[in-house]
Amino acid sequence: MTGGSLGSVPMVTAEDLKKAEDAILENIKNKINEDLKNKIPNNLKIIDGAKSGIKITKVSSDVSIGDFRQSFTVTAAGEIRVIALREQDLIGFIRIQFDVKKPEQYDYCGDPTIEYKDIKPDFEKGTLKLIISVKQTICYHLSQDEIKKDVAGKNQKELEIILKSMDGIEEIKVNLFPFWIKKVPTNFNKIKIFID
Repeated sequence: MTGGSLGSVPMVTAEDLKKAEDAILENIKNKINEDLKNKIPNNLKIIDGAKSGIKITKVSSDVSIGDFRQSFTVTAAGEIRVIALREQDLIGFIRIQFDVKKPEQYDYCGDPTIEYKDIKPDFEKGTLKLIISVKQTICYHLSQDEIKKDVAGKNQKELEIILKSMDGIEEIKVNLFPFWIKKVPTNFNKIKIFID
C-alpha cells in the first residue's frame, strides 16, 4: 500500500455540533444587538420593551454527525424587530399639552424627564401603546434687557431693593467692579447679568 496517513482523524459528534451551534447563536445575538445600536439613527429611541426577542432564522453546518473532519463550519442568521420613536417629536407634543396650563411668564428649563410604562408593541401593525409619566421644570422668564433698564444708574442699595422685588428671583449677588464704582453704569453694554 502507498499513500494514506498515520494517526487518527476526529469524528464529529452530536455534542461537537451542539457546542458549535450554541457558540454561533450567542455570537449572532451579540452581533444583532451591536448592529441595532450602530444602525438605528441617533435621533431615534428604542424603549426597553419595544424589542422583539431575537429570532434565529437559519442554522446550517457543512458536516453531519459521524463525519470525519478536523474542522467544520456552522453558520446562522437571525432577526429582531424593534419599534423606535423620535423622542424630540414626543417632547414637542408634551409641550403643546403643557402650554395650555403654563403661565406665560415661565419658560421650559431643559428637556422633560420621561418615564415609559406598560409598553405594548404590535410588531405586525408597527404600533406601540404605552403610558408615559413626564416631569418638566419651568423657570420664571427673566428678561436681561428689562433688568438692565430697571437697574441702570442705580446705587447698590437701590439695586438690591429692585432685584429683590422682581418675580422669579430667589437670590441675588451684586458686584460693582472696579471697587470704586458706586452706581450701576447707564451704558447697557457695561452691565453684565448672569442668571442661574
